Amino acid sequence: MPTPQPTETARPTRPTTHRRRARIAAGIALAALIAACYESTIPASRPVLLQLPDTGTADGASLLALTVAIDTTTPADKRTVALTTSAGTFATGNAATATATPDAGGIARTLLRAPADSTTAIVTATVNGATASTLVTFRRAMPDAVDVVPAQPTLTAGAGHELTVTANLRRTVGKPSPALRVTFTTADTTATHGPRGTFLPTTAVSDANGVATARLTIADTAYHGPLALRATVAPSGTAGEAVVQIVAP
Repeated sequence: MPTPQPTETARPTRPTTHRRRARIAAGIALAALIAACYESTIPASRPVLLQLPDTGTADGASLLALTVAIDTTTPADKRTVALTTSAGTFATGNAATATATPDAGGIARTLLRAPADSTTAIVTATVNGATASTLVTFRRAMPDAVDVVPAQPTLTAGAGHELTVTANLRRTVGKPSPALRVTFTTADTTATHGPRGTFLPTTAVSDANGVATARLTIADTAYHGPLALRATVAPSGTAGEAVVQIVAP
């Protein structure tokens, strides 16, 4: 019986050179179409860069330098930079909005005044439809000094007498942030410099003007003499002191 011969499997024919070229051309056309669609979503505007320090002090007065850089090919009638901030004010108009005109090199500069309390500001620059934003964190402004001011120079010992003591928090630039914790303490002139009397409250909170107050009473009538009054601000530790005389009832 004759041995059967294996049948030859038909191999798929490769596309012709013409068909391969047609497919490549179609792929290029599709890629161009997709790119055109993406490009159409980008506004026809010039790029803008915004530079500003990341942090500042919330004292209501400190100034931060702000720089905006734009494309120098921006048309002359579209070079004005519009500025906005969510906290603080621009020094040019003492407002939350301002405008700036770049120089021939495409650079515009202005100043941002810090807010009076801690916060994070969003600062935005817009020119010719392009926008750039940055964040500035304003930390609480601590006092540089504390003035302790008793309402009078003497306090009569005894539960029925009290003395109002004021702590004035000061800064060289601007004001301290509000709601700072101020702790009032006393120390006598004995060898131990022990505390005398009671402050109510022991810890007060400063107001928007940097003022905190407390009332001092001394129930012990045995001590007579000078008494140091101290006010300490947290968390900076800045403190001030004054002295009053405790007198016999």
